[in-house]
Amino acid sequence: MQLFDRITRINDRLASILLWIGGAGLVLMTVIVGWQVFARYVLNASPNWSEQLTLLLMIWYALLAAAAGFQQDFHIRIAALHARLPERGARSLRLVVEALIVAVGLLFIVWGFDLAATVRTHVIPALGLSRFWAYLPLPIAGAFITLFAGTRLLGEILRPGFAAHDEPTAGEQAASDDPEVVPTVRESRASHKPRKPDHPPTRGASRTRRRHEDDI
Repeated sequence: MQLFDRITRINDRLASILLWIGGAGLVLMTVIVGWQVFARYVLNASPNWSEQLTLLLMIWYALLAAAAGFQQDFHIRIAALHARLPERGARSLRLVVEALIVAVGLLFIVWGFDLAATVRTHVIPALGLSRFWAYLPLPIAGAFITLFAGTRLLGEILRPGFAAHDEPTAGEQAASDDPEVVPTVRESRASHKPRKPDHPPTRGASRTRRRHEDDI
C-alpha cells in the first residue's frame, strides 16, 4: 500500500507539471496573438508564422491539460446515476467508468502515434516543421490518461471508494437527510437563538395604558 500511495503522489506531481506546461503554453499563445494583432493593424506587417504556431501551441496545452484533469478531477461529469445507486452499485459504476477511460487512453496512444507517424513527412509551411509535432501530443496525453485512470482503477479495486468523487451515494444521502441523525443548521441555530418580543411598546402606548389604569 505504501508503494501505491507513492505512485499516487507522483501522479499528483505529474499532473501539476502538465498544468504548468499548459498554462505556460496558454500565456505564450496569448502573447503571440497579441503581437499578431499589433503587427497587422499598427505595423501593417502581419507575421506569417504566428497563426500556425498558435494552433500548434493550442493543441499541446489543451491535450496536456485535459490529461491532467483525470488526476486533478476537474472534468465535467453527470453524477445523477451515481448518487442514486447504493454503495455496491456505485462502486461497480466507478470501476466501469475508470476502465473505459483506460481504454480511451490506450486508443489515444495507439492511433495517435500511428497518425503522427503517417504525417511525419508533411511539413507545416509557415514553420518548416513536420506535422509529426502537431499530432505527437495525442499519444503523450493518452499515456498520461492511461496512467492516471489506471491508478484510480487499481485503487478502486484495492481500496473501495478510492475513485469516488464528492457526490454521496443513495445510502449516504439518506443518512444525511435523516433529521434524527444529522440535525440541520437552521434547526440548530433556531434552538439556541433567544426569542425577542414581537412588538415592544412605544412611549405613547405606555402613557395611554397608565392613564387607562388610573381611570379605572
